[in-house]
Amino acid sequence: MDERLTIILALKGRHNFTDRWLSYANINLSKFRILVADGSDKDEKYLFHKSKYPNLDITFKDFPADKDVSFYVRKLLISANIIQSKYILYADNDDFMVEEEIINLLNFLDKNDAYVAARGEIYDFSIDSFSEIYGKILGLKKFMKSLSFEKNDHLERYFDFSKNRQGLFHCIIRKDSFREILTLCENSKFFYLTIFKLFFSYYLVSTGKIFCSNNLYMLHQNHKQMLSKDSNLMNIKNSGFLEKDLFDCYFKILSQKLSNNNQNSKIIEQKIIKSFCTDFLIDKLNYYEELNLNQTLKMRILEVFKNTRIFSLYLKLKTLKNTKIKFKDIDNKNFLIIENFLRKS
Repeated sequence: MDERLTIILALKGRHNFTDRWLSYANINLSKFRILVADGSDKDEKYLFHKSKYPNLDITFKDFPADKDVSFYVRKLLISANIIQSKYILYADNDDFMVEEEIINLLNFLDKNDAYVAARGEIYDFSIDSFSEIYGKILGLKKFMKSLSFEKNDHLERYFDFSKNRQGLFHCIIRKDSFREILTLCENSKFFYLTIFKLFFSYYLVSTGKIFCSNNLYMLHQNHKQMLSKDSNLMNIKNSGFLEKDLFDCYFKILSQKLSNNNQNSKIIEQKIIKSFCTDFLIDKLNYYEELNLNQTLKMRILEVFKNTRIFSLYLKLKTLKNTKIKFKDIDNKNFLIIENFLRKS
């Protein structure tokens, strides 16, 4: 057992995905402690049978249903306060982590105190079956750019990240930083998904350096039940930034974190608000304008058929066109572990 890391598996429904994730972890992630944090609705709680997963050191904790983001944030904060390990890795039940690379990254963080988080390369994939649980992997593609944020100056690192923004939620994170960020989100009531996720990443990169290896670290599954499929959750109107108190609080906390002897926090606040407008807000507005232009007849037809076998067939035919990823030997070995697991009937 590697005592350094605990994986938080956050649940809200999708129990067939949870069964599959725990079966995978029982074989391929048994070196780490796992805390299952269940925020499913009261009458849909996951029925956990520890005897089915004999290789896992697992703690199961029941939480109030994730009715909104506030319940979700509190669930993660309580989980972080329970955990005794030095590092935390957050996982959803559609994520497949690579044990070997997790250990490599833990070793890196142990030797480099200036880094608060680390991850490797993450790839998206789909499954060719209608159930989307087991089957052949299709449509494999890199989820985000492999970028480290390693500048010594906090403010320079912040702006570097702002221009190359990416989610840091699935990094291996030092527990103290993970807990500090969630406490600030709880106290500041950052209970909209966009403001919560942005604050999490921007505050983390303000705290210390972020390392990204060029090794396979995680596969994330695209599927019909993904929360991110709900565009209303992530649009500007529901971002939280339109509420003045939240807007002011968000930039005040970040500017104070970034301030030093050379610049006061007010000057920094003006700079990071400007970068927010140029690097995030304009980017989002352009995205939604493009999205609206692309609402063609084809898109409407696909919306009608998205929960049918016709849609699954469409995805299969579409992804067959994708170029096959050529992994280096070590990554190919770890990819085949996941691929062979998912081919199970």
